[in-house]
Amino acid sequence: MRYDTVAKLYDSKLRHVDTVLCNKSDMGTRFAMQNFGDTKLERLIIRLNTPLPFRTGYFEIGEKAYKTIKPVNMDDRFTHYVEEYKAGINHGV
Repeated sequence: MRYDTVAKLYDSKLRHVDTVLCNKSDMGTRFAMQNFGDTKLERLIIRLNTPLPFRTGYFEIGEKAYKTIKPVNMDDRFTHYVEEYKAGINHGV
């Protein structure tokens, strides 16, 4: 598993906390969206090597923002199920 995607982390008040390398995957999330959920929002699984300093928050990967739906205890890594956040992250522009 490669941790080669840059993600900016934001707390629940959208304050920048850290920038980290992560692994992102849509494996399984497409199937779940098609069968059970809202197909208008992109959902991902994001894995980190370190725990988040908050329980709920936001990730920004490239130009897209994602809101943490819930942490997932899949293995020894720190895994989070996230959903696209259409409002985006305001960078004070």
